[in-house]
Amino acid sequence: MLSPLVVVMIGGVAVLLFGTKKLPELGSGFGQAIANFTKARQEISSQVFNDPLDGIKPGETSKAEQEHSKRKDSSKNYIKSSDITL
Repeated sequence: MLSPLVVVMIGGVAVLLFGTKKLPELGSGFGQAIANFTKARQEISSQVFNDPLDGIKPGETSKAEQEHSKRKDSSKNYIKSSDITL
């Protein structure tokens, strides 16, 4: 944690650099940036952690499962090396 003296020194330097008129604008912009970041983080985490099978009725299969079963069925058509006799 920062000590109170360090916080006062940083505030003093900020006032000297930006002036008293510009500091509220900078603070507002910083607050909006944090709010936007938090909102984006929540949206991304909700997309990542949502169940990909949401919205699929019981007994239905997802497109990924259908593709997997197609590939699995088509792999049965290949000749295996154990099937070849010389």
